[in-house]
Amino acid sequence: MCIAGHAGNLKRHIDYSKTFAPSPNQHTMRLLQSILVANRWHRFSFDITQAYLHAELGPEDAPVVVRYPDGFKRYDKDGNETYMMLAKNAYGLPTASRNWSRDRDAFILDAFNKGEWSCNRCVMDPCLFHFKKHKGGDKYDEVIALIYTDDVDMIGGSEDMMKEIFDVCHAKWGCRKEDSDFVLGVKRTLNEDRTEVVLTMTSYIDGMVEMFKEYLPNKNKTTPFPEHTFLSKYDKSVTDEEVKRVIERGYQKLVGQLLWVARNCAPEIAAGVSQLCKVMSRPSETAWNAGMHMVSWLRSRRLHGIRFSHDGNTCPIAFSDASNKVDPYDGKAQYGFVVMINNGPVIYCSKKLNHVGLNAFHNEYMAMCETGKHVVWLRQLLGELGLTHMIHDPTVVYGDNYSALNLSVEDFVSTGNQYVYLPYHYNKELEKLRYVKFAKKASKCNLGDIFTKSVVKKVIDDLLPYLYGEQAISTALEEDVV
Repeated sequence: MCIAGHAGNLKRHIDYSKTFAPSPNQHTMRLLQSILVANRWHRFSFDITQAYLHAELGPEDAPVVVRYPDGFKRYDKDGNETYMMLAKNAYGLPTASRNWSRDRDAFILDAFNKGEWSCNRCVMDPCLFHFKKHKGGDKYDEVIALIYTDDVDMIGGSEDMMKEIFDVCHAKWGCRKEDSDFVLGVKRTLNEDRTEVVLTMTSYIDGMVEMFKEYLPNKNKTTPFPEHTFLSKYDKSVTDEEVKRVIERGYQKLVGQLLWVARNCAPEIAAGVSQLCKVMSRPSETAWNAGMHMVSWLRSRRLHGIRFSHDGNTCPIAFSDASNKVDPYDGKAQYGFVVMINNGPVIYCSKKLNHVGLNAFHNEYMAMCETGKHVVWLRQLLGELGLTHMIHDPTVVYGDNYSALNLSVEDFVSTGNQYVYLPYHYNKELEKLRYVKFAKKASKCNLGDIFTKSVVKKVIDDLLPYLYGEQAISTALEEDVV
């Protein structure tokens, strides 16, 4: 049944209170793909039909009053119109997603923690579930499921076990099987012996190219972002008329689409997208042309994708870097990092530092701290999944600045580093806890360089095959080896 109304008619703290519902971490999907090929597991995906309608209203929510539609109105004996009260959840309610995820998770944890079954919902990603089915002694089958609201994406060693999970959920809610090759616009091509998976967004890129075809250059570009281009809101030459013209042309839509590709399977454009986002409120023709440059780059690589391989590095390896060129708008520099597992990028990021760096060492040290935070998240998640062999040793984080690397292990304070904010010495704690080992990597071999600036063609040509998993990275600590 469809009912008329609008979520705005319900007032927060009167008709409802909490609305938060967790969604998967953007990196977890790629982590599952690396685990898939590392173990040569199987996969299974399904969709829960009309998911929100299966949930109850929240216990803290006020009853939702609904008017009968025209032709079905009812009245009491005094002629006063009567109304219905909503008994269950409904699409459009501000609390709908929260109500559904609460009931969904409660059912899964109850149904699969009985008898030979056990199930754990991860703390580090509440949308990730680890199922075990004991077979006697210390033997068991296991399945890992990542749930996007009503889409369940599973990997595991037993196809029968995944089918059992599907059957239980189908009996409760009604489900339909989905193609595991696609999720959220990403095609995940798994080879026959399940030793390699490639993530691409060819169809999505084709749609973007079609949308902006009248503005695209005829010749494909050889770098993800125009070389030596730096965007800033500080640019006073940009006029209001120029800003209006570029926005009306579809600048925000362009950036949104590029951001989605960058977040899923085009890590090399992350630094360029970050620059485009900096001028979202005042985009210039230069910014627009840079965006068209990026679409042209993606057009030339529409069939390429990041790759995870069975024979790649089992333990995570991270590369961290920072630019020393600051944005004149706020004095902050760009940093970036990537964490590789099974030769593919599981976690990557390109952002502006939170604080002003006073020199190259300072910027690098802050970038190492940001990298360390994500490494800790990853290690804790791997621990929850029982993959302790991947975190037995400290995770190596490569950087290219000797001063920053030394400060992470040496307790020297001088006039040259006494200004470093105390929280950034988190690096020292990670070293002492043996969570992380910071190591030197020559700039020319540091994958993090791609995430800090608009790099030149030679850097892209040298590093991109490693970033995309087309060429195996080395686990050695030599400075001049990727």
